Amino acid sequence: MVMSRLRTGLTLPELMIVIVLIGALLALAMPKLGKVDAQASTLSAAQTIAAQLATARAAAIATGYPSRVTVSGNTVTIATSDSLGTFTPMGKSVSLADYGVTVTASPASNVEFDPRGFASGIATMQRFIVDADTYGVPRDTVCVARIGLVMPNGCSL
Repeated sequence: MVMSRLRTGLTLPELMIVIVLIGALLALAMPKLGKVDAQASTLSAAQTIAAQLATARAAAIATGYPSRVTVSGNTVTIATSDSLGTFTPMGKSVSLADYGVTVTASPASNVEFDPRGFASGIATMQRFIVDADTYGVPRDTVCVARIGLVMPNGCSL
């Protein structure tokens, strides 16, 4: 009588080969995952700036007094005016440092909205360029038109 032995599970060499193959695949995927993370951070920072601009515009319309958004370094601050024209900060400043991006404002670093919601003090368009600190990741741009329109995905009307 011949006894057969049933084999269950994997041998150690088979398991080692599977682990090495998984490691090789992860090593190939890591640069792509880093770029995806930087793109998501750039988009999130641009959306944060757009939200702050929209909040300031809404505050100007709601209160009937001007409001201002200031970008200083990687900090975005909203300030509202009172009947005397004195600007006071509205809420907390938002820090963009956690996103790992650099923000450049052109032509100025602040946008002021009048009580009608129009952006005053700019010729035609105010741009906020959000640039990731990672090579190969595209920039994102948030624009404000003179009529108060906030465009989070570029500057085309």
